[in-house]
Amino acid sequence: MADDKITFISELQTTNSSVQQGMTRVLGFAGSSKYPQGIRKAITCLIGVVKRDGAKKSSSYCVEARRNGYDSMTRLLRNIQPILFEELDHSLFQDILRSFLEGLEDYSVDERGDVGSWIRIACIKGLSGISQLILASQYGRKYEWISMDLYTQIWAGILKQGAERLDNVRAEVGKQIVQLLGLIESLPPADSVWIPEGFQLLKTLFMTEIEVGDGWNESNWLFPRIVQLLQVEAYREHLVRGIIISIGSRNESTNRPASTALTHYLLERQNTAPEERIIEKVLKILLDIAQNNSASNIVVLPILSTFNELIDGGLATEAASSPEGLELLCDLLNFVGVRVERLKNVQRINLSMRITVQLLAVTEVFETAKACLSSFLCHAFPKVREETGEFLYFVLQSQEVPGGDAIEPILLETDWAGPEYASSAQSVIKVLEN
Repeated sequence: MADDKITFISELQTTNSSVQQGMTRVLGFAGSSKYPQGIRKAITCLIGVVKRDGAKKSSSYCVEARRNGYDSMTRLLRNIQPILFEELDHSLFQDILRSFLEGLEDYSVDERGDVGSWIRIACIKGLSGISQLILASQYGRKYEWISMDLYTQIWAGILKQGAERLDNVRAEVGKQIVQLLGLIESLPPADSVWIPEGFQLLKTLFMTEIEVGDGWNESNWLFPRIVQLLQVEAYREHLVRGIIISIGSRNESTNRPASTALTHYLLERQNTAPEERIIEKVLKILLDIAQNNSASNIVVLPILSTFNELIDGGLATEAASSPEGLELLCDLLNFVGVRVERLKNVQRINLSMRITVQLLAVTEVFETAKACLSSFLCHAFPKVREETGEFLYFVLQSQEVPGGDAIEPILLETDWAGPEYASSAQSVIKVLEN
């Protein structure tokens, strides 16, 4: 039997995608508490299947095989639950958990769409199910199997998925979160170490009368709740990353509730708990992610959309009232308004322009924003110049900008796609300087 498994596993590495799918599913039945032989080999093989190349984020296994690999690992651990602590060592077990955490970041896309979501759902189920196996056990040294750091990463990773754009992914998160909360609430006092960060807040927000998971796929129900977890530092960055994806979505039924909830909560929290400086902390997370991924439009575009929504909601004025917030706004303008001519993506240029123009209305950063404006009014792309003129006019109608009344006629009379745009741009900047 052991030799057959070795042959089976070696063949898995060389077969086509259809056979990979079947083999990875079969490996989920490769052992049980009565027949534990070969379980370690099966799990090691499955970890190899789901693991992607770190640099390329690619894999020689098809997405269905990787999804089945995660499902099979969860099934194997459930099948050997009575002897889990005897047959596995905690090092291999933590390798399993880390592979599931990596799976939460699988955003593979093909002609069928976001097929990575199949893997993320399998990982959400797996991390929740495996955690419940350990927490419900009578084993006295659980911390050797799930370190506190890994445990917090599991909660943060699952919650991030709960803040993202896909309804079916969020619904699965809702089911698993409620199951975990229910189990933890029933643990004896000796296991109080497994009470997660923000436990009482999580219960208040999500253990409601609504049937398990149902509310999570409703954006208007979910986002006003999940943004409140931003006050929990352990989850903050993960949640911000998830909310960015929702705000950057083209689906208005998701992006609008997400941006509105985030803006309202940050302003409210800044008012009720000013010592937290929650606005500055969230803005810093956004800017850090953008700066660290400046070459990736996939990452930067939804972040710029998020900044635009927050600035439009009044957060820039609030942030400018503190030295830290003011420095962040200046750094943001340096990110979006410097070396604009090197950018080729028109959507990124326009989002950067909108941030710059809106910040003209914030007195504390007016000079910095003004210095960036000519890069857009004189841009080589006529469409960028036109949209800058139009958006600047729009902002002047609703915001107080120094020299605004004198600028409006220039904006209306200029053909920004024509040859005279440079002199008009100089006139706008001159009025702003006076």
